[in-house]
Amino acid sequence: MNNAESLTDATMHILLWGSLFAILIFVSYRRYIVSIFDPLNVQAISQVAACVVAVEVVDDPRMLMQLFASQVAFIVGFRLVRPFKTAQGTVGWKKQDMDKAAMVVGGLFLIILLANCWLGLTAGFPLFARDPSIAKVENFTGGLGLVRRLNSGAGTFLSVSSLVLAIKGHYRRLFTCIFAVSLAVAILGGAKGSLLAAVELIAYLTCRHDVVSEGAGRQLRIVSYCLFVLGTLLAVFILRASSNSWNDAGVALATRVMFFGDAVIYYYRPEVIQMLSHLGPWDYMTSLLNPVLGFFRLVEYQYPIGYQIVSFLNGEYLSVVQGPNTPFYVGGHIYFGSVGGIIYSGSVGYIVSRARRWYLTGAAVTPFRLSCSCTMAILIFVLPVEAPLFVSEVFDTFLPVMMIAGVVTLAFYSVHPRLPKIASNETAFGN
Repeated sequence: MNNAESLTDATMHILLWGSLFAILIFVSYRRYIVSIFDPLNVQAISQVAACVVAVEVVDDPRMLMQLFASQVAFIVGFRLVRPFKTAQGTVGWKKQDMDKAAMVVGGLFLIILLANCWLGLTAGFPLFARDPSIAKVENFTGGLGLVRRLNSGAGTFLSVSSLVLAIKGHYRRLFTCIFAVSLAVAILGGAKGSLLAAVELIAYLTCRHDVVSEGAGRQLRIVSYCLFVLGTLLAVFILRASSNSWNDAGVALATRVMFFGDAVIYYYRPEVIQMLSHLGPWDYMTSLLNPVLGFFRLVEYQYPIGYQIVSFLNGEYLSVVQGPNTPFYVGGHIYFGSVGGIIYSGSVGYIVSRARRWYLTGAAVTPFRLSCSCTMAILIFVLPVEAPLFVSEVFDTFLPVMMIAGVVTLAFYSVHPRLPKIASNETAFGN
């Protein structure tokens, strides 16, 4: 058998397993998928990729069964929450609530705009670097790391809240411009999936008919298709800058879809499992809280597990922090063992599903709370990919947002002293 025939057989083998796992996993999620651009579809694709890669590279039957059991547990945990197709709640569009939300968006926009102007003047935008994939890490050094955290965290909330106000607010053109600027900031950051959050946002908003009318929903869906195409071209452009070949860039993009399961290739080796065997539940808690404690300089930042694995396999610490993410099935096994890892996977699936339901069925919410729950519904899909990264992005999102919200609340009630005071057990923008 020649090399071409062997390659064809291997490809058919992968396609066969991929089709089988895709049918099983997508059928399991079918009643929960609300749009073609639902973030749940991305999660499903990553699980399919992990299962296919596992069949090809994992030799230990016990490890293979543990991985499959973790995938099943995640789906079971997700399905413990009742299915939801359309929003059941309503949003209150009172002028008072709209004005407060607009002030928060305006304050956050000015901060992010000034921060990115500083980035452009001092280090340049990663998108225009020779290799954007490297520049998106190396350009954000020193004080510029704060800009990156603003863009990846609060920048998501800015996109969500500005689009909500562009649809329903009193100054729709202004907030449409702010939404466009938030997309531009994401693109200039040099990340290949920079527009994915905007596409997912539109998919979520069009599911709530108390936010988006049927006619506006059709227009927004057209916008989401355009953003998806633009995002794909952007990813190819960034990969082209790294490989210097359009053909290689296209192959790399297709490979990266399959490499949603790259953690399987790196982790499921006896020497790697042994190297990380000393970690336990307490280490999970310290790694989970490390991004927040590190921000306040209470502890040193920890290197991600993926970086530790790659450095171990290379025999030296790499100069650039890189490596696979630590998805739920890997993280669960590292910190909680074979049985505990399965339980952990089910818990992660349940939390993801609850966060989605909080947004999709939230009743009698203000525009600010709607934006918060929608942002969380987008961010929650980072949890199955890398738990510490999820904590970091939630912290980076809501710390500045809540600080601005607190200032706006104090200013608003000082101007309108006759408005009812906020109860101590409610948030600044409560119902």
